[in-house]
Amino acid sequence: MNDIVLLTDQTVLADIAKNDPEWFVCLMAVWQLTNQDVLADIAKNDNNIFVRMTAVERLTDQETLSDIAKNDNNREVCMNAVWRLTDQKLLSDIAKNNKDMFVRDEAVGMLTDHEALADIAKNDNKTLVRFRAAKKLSDQTLAQTVLADLAKNDPDEFVCLTAVKLLTYKEIFDDFTKHIKAKLALENTRC
Repeated sequence: MNDIVLLTDQTVLADIAKNDPEWFVCLMAVWQLTNQDVLADIAKNDNNIFVRMTAVERLTDQETLSDIAKNDNNREVCMNAVWRLTDQKLLSDIAKNNKDMFVRDEAVGMLTDHEALADIAKNDNKTLVRFRAAKKLSDQTLAQTVLADLAKNDPDEFVCLTAVKLLTYKEIFDDFTKHIKAKLALENTRC
């Protein structure tokens, strides 16, 4: 096993990484691999989560990492791939479309694209993801507009109340207050 760290032949390392019956031997071989095609194959197809995660850590190709983040059946492997992504377009796609809210949330954490963040803050179906996106908006006018929209329109009362607490722009807060008063008056007339 210690001999693996001395190996440099990529073909031999690939064979060990793909075929050795002991997962930790495969893992050590993966650490020595530099061939991106072999690493991608292992990251996508190996049965052992630790071997796949190690292969992901060695990958640099953004499209391959995005594919793994979208399609691996293990959350940790997906998140590991997200953490290696730098391509904002690919991160935006994962943040908007991944089926796992925790993977989406991690992708939001890596995003810097403010249009994508605003869209996610307004439209994601999970509170955690919406708030993380809203908090990342550096354009405070846009952030406050998104928070006001969440405060007014979100079906989750917790989201509404938390958004109200985060509102700082007086005009938006006053507008929200008028909206709530009108809503309460309408509800009172129904009773």
